[in-house]
Amino acid sequence: MVVQIMEPARAAGRIISACRAVRALLLPYLLCAPLLVAAADTAATSDIPVATPGVQLLPVPPKPVGSPDKSAPAPAAGPSGQPAVPAVLERPAPEIASGRAERALASSETTMVVVAHPLAAQAADRILAEGGTAVDAAIAAQMVLNLVEPQSSGIGGGGFLLAYLADTGRLRVFDGREVAPAAATGDLFLDQDGQRLKFFEAVDSGRSIGVPGVVRMLDLAHRAAGRLGWARLFTPAIDLAENGFAVSPRLHQSIVAARERIAAQAAAAAYLLDPQGEPWPVGHVLRNPALAQTLREIAERGPDAFYEGRIADEIIAAVGGHPSLPGAMTAADLRAYRALERDPLCGPYRGLKVCGMPAPSSGALTLLQPLGVLEGFDLSAMQPNGVEAVHLISEATGSPMPIVPATLPIPPSKMYRWRGCWPATICARALP
Repeated sequence: MVVQIMEPARAAGRIISACRAVRALLLPYLLCAPLLVAAADTAATSDIPVATPGVQLLPVPPKPVGSPDKSAPAPAAGPSGQPAVPAVLERPAPEIASGRAERALASSETTMVVVAHPLAAQAADRILAEGGTAVDAAIAAQMVLNLVEPQSSGIGGGGFLLAYLADTGRLRVFDGREVAPAAATGDLFLDQDGQRLKFFEAVDSGRSIGVPGVVRMLDLAHRAAGRLGWARLFTPAIDLAENGFAVSPRLHQSIVAARERIAAQAAAAAYLLDPQGEPWPVGHVLRNPALAQTLREIAERGPDAFYEGRIADEIIAAVGGHPSLPGAMTAADLRAYRALERDPLCGPYRGLKVCGMPAPSSGALTLLQPLGVLEGFDLSAMQPNGVEAVHLISEATGSPMPIVPATLPIPPSKMYRWRGCWPATICARALP
């Protein structure tokens, strides 16, 4: 069995068939149980024999250079007669970079857990050792991540889960994306003058909080492919929350980078900053008894404990009582939330079948599109991490619009999205 759980912001929309060739930057975590290795033993990232019919994503030959797609709106002309370039969207990265380090290649004949924090990996490993499935282990890992990497994931948000079940040959896809409250309107992120809110002004407010979906999604997946009891999967996170865990360098760096924003919110400041208002240092033992109690209630009563009753009331109070911009989430919004099971989005690549999360995730689509471009090139003949390979992959996976200073003119041929491919030069070389 393979399970991949993704946050929307990180979702790469792909399944790794043998827990190798993992691109950790895009995968919050991947777990594999014995069923997987018996079904597939390959280093390829896309050869799971999924039973669901694939969606054939066939590239369309590009128009000649200089012939824009007429379906795209023509850019407005600037003062010099050149097409006006829209200003670059000022949107900070959702998380700070925490460095890069070389790691030894890991392999296993039985089980493997790839996760963003060693404590989450240990929790998942224990669940697998007790006979749990990969879905069971994923749930345990997610609960620990909620505690040790609160800046990255947690039960207060949304997510996606893909689980390949080797015994049935079926890829199960679960959608736990958060949704907007029923009262949300088109001017949600505009100020009183009708101007767009600044990025962090919107983020650090009650308006940016959607109805969370992770707990319902994990429950749906557990009912479909879990083996151990629901409550058992919460034990590692509850124990760590009560007994404490050491602040990691990554968590410390994240607190340092957001210290001013954290200080402006009393609950966050009380937890993440010391009495002098400084970030807790690396190695400080941090405890979270409130989270332990929340997890205990969900473990004992199931997901309804999160979407109704005390926890739901506190969520509504926090969202609606935000000091800067209150949100409009209601108890009815929480009660109405439902996680969904969807069909995977699949496409061909060099004779293999690549599957991932469909909409509302952009993961599978934004993976399959560049793969369609790269299929026309002999990547095996290129040096890994060499200039040619890096350039080619960067171009194939790049933004459909160039990001440049607004003062630079761009030739008209570069202002258009070319039928299914970007950029046109890559499409012209990649396709017959």
